[in-house]
Formats: sequence, structure tokens, C-alpha cells
Amino acid sequence: MRCGNAFVTMLSMGCILLLAFLTLSCQGAGRVISTTAAVHPTIAVPSDLVMLHVLTVGSYTNYLPQEYIDPVTHQLTGFDIDLIKAIAQRLGLRVNIVNADFSTLIDRLQEKQFDLAISAMSITPDLRKKANFISYFRGGESLLVRKANPSHISNLEDLCGQKVAVKEGSFEQNDLVASNEKCQKDGKQLINIITRSQFSDVIQMLAEQKVVATYQDSAQTDYFVKQHADLFEVGGGVVDANLEGIAVRKEDTAMFNAISAAFHTLVSDGTYHRMIMRWGLTSGEISNPDVSISYTGRLTPTNDM
Repeated sequence: MRCGNAFVTMLSMGCILLLAFLTLSCQGAGRVISTTAAVHPTIAVPSDLVMLHVLTVGSYTNYLPQEYIDPVTHQLTGFDIDLIKAIAQRLGLRVNIVNADFSTLIDRLQEKQFDLAISAMSITPDLRKKANFISYFRGGESLLVRKANPSHISNLEDLCGQKVAVKEGSFEQNDLVASNEKCQKDGKQLINIITRSQFSDVIQMLAEQKVVATYQDSAQTDYFVKQHADLFEVGGGVVDANLEGIAVRKEDTAMFNAISAAFHTLVSDGTYHRMIMRWGLTSGEISNPDVSISYTGRLTPTNDM
């Protein structure tokens, strides 16, 4: 594909909009963000709530596109936020979302500071020892490439000898380093791995054609394709698939049953699918809430903005 000056200019303009959107304001841990919900429950409400008539939810709210502060409205938004609000509506509860460090969510849940936690959290064997999970999303990793995929990138093996951008310190960076061992074994040039501390800078490099691809969580890949379909597309499929879940205390059977029942109604009436399509997270949709996917043993998120 020819890339003349006009095309580069178009990319630059797209990047300005992209970066404006990605300049997220970090919220202090512990901030409570209140929302409202319907007052007529359709599912039995658990009696042992942290706050009466309120679903208190722990979340790390700096992980676009699943939970983050919109830089324009300064309101909490994201796929996970839409989902938990809809679940609360089925229970007839208001919602208090408490921002917390990701690493503390399960401990604080066990201490009954939250009724549940949702935060793009992979369901790992270790975490299942500490909490029960309602699976609601299929996570993983994937490649983002320029529109029309001029370098024909469809998997990690295609990256040998290419420049690829990735967030510094992420699992994806580790995977690219591991892929270089295979490149070397196959007698191919190594991947030129370019790291940036901010995910927005990673995407900027692709938009400016300084790299042939970026590698990140599949939800982020899908989201940027949805937002900038004229600039980007997905390169290949999802790698290292894993289930993400809503965490509930082990002993809180009533809460688990209520959240699970509410989520099932959202799946059966199409609400869940409409949320998936709104955010463009098509690779993460699960048609069967009880589906099983092999666990990677990872904790997400790894790509703070």
C-alpha cells in the first residue's frame, strides 16, 4: 500500500484525537463513585450487603476500555461498569464503585469492604482459592496493525525481523522476548521490540507507521479497532485466552447466586451482547456463561494508561 504525505497527515490527525481521548485522569484509590439503579428488583436481593440497598463494588478504574474515567465527562465508564450497573438494576440496587489498587481487590473483598469486585480480573487457580467467580468475558492478547495489514501480520511468528511496539513491563513484552527465541531458532531476524511506558505512546507509534504492529490485551485491540476503524485492524486471533470474572466472597452464596442469575438474564435477553457491540469487544463475548477456557495463571490488567 502506498503511504504518501496525505495518508500520513490523516494518521496524525487521527492520533491527535486518539491521544486526546487517552489522556485519562488518574483517580486516587478509595474514591467512591456513586450511581443509581432501578428500584424494582427482578431477582432476590442478598441481605448481607456492605451498605443497605447498595451494591458496593471494588474496581481498579484505570483500565480502558473496561473501567476508566472518561477524560471529557470525568465520569466512570467502560464495559465492566455498564455490566455491573445492569446487574445492579436487576437486583434493584444502587451502585457504589470504590476505586482500589488492583493488587488489593481480593484482600479487601475478603475483608468485606466490597460486596464484589470487577476489574478485568483473570480467573486463575490461585484466585479461585480465595474467591468465587462468575465468568463474564474472554480475555487474552492480540496484535493491532494498520488498516489493510500491509505487512501481512497474523501471528507472533510474522513479527521476526519487524518493529513492534509494546507497553513496558507488560506480559506482552515478555511474550515478544520469548518469541525471539523461536525467531533465532528458525534462523530469522529477531523482533525489534520497542517499549513505551504509556500505552497511548505505543498506539501513537503504530499510527505514525514507526512499527508494523502493537501487542496488547485483546480487549484493547478490539476497542481501538472500534474507535478508529479507518486506521487499525486486528492482526490474527486471540493468544493466551483466559476467562475474566466477577469476584464474590467464598462464603457469600446468596451474593454469588444473585449475581450469577442477574448476569444470565442479561445474556438471555440480549443486553450483554449489545454491551459487547457498543464497546467493540467482539473477541471477548461468551455465549455460554459457564464456558471453560484454560487458565494462563496471569493477573490482569497489565496495561495501565
